[in-house]
Amino acid sequence: MKVGDLVKRPAEYGHNFGVGVVVKFLFDDDFGDSRWAVLWTNPKWTLRDGTAVTYESEVEIINESR
Repeated sequence: MKVGDLVKRPAEYGHNFGVGVVVKFLFDDDFGDSRWAVLWTNPKWTLRDGTAVTYESEVEIINESR
């Protein structure tokens, strides 16, 4: 996953976040799962900059950036 990728969350997670754009890498947690800042079309919550912290393992890439 990289900045600019278009992502979505599978329906199994409940809330439909819509489509998101990855805007920034945040950090890797202690278990090796990366966290990214994503701009969602239908966020459930956001940070001050409008992005939501999203685990890489919870999304699927629907279009890769160049």
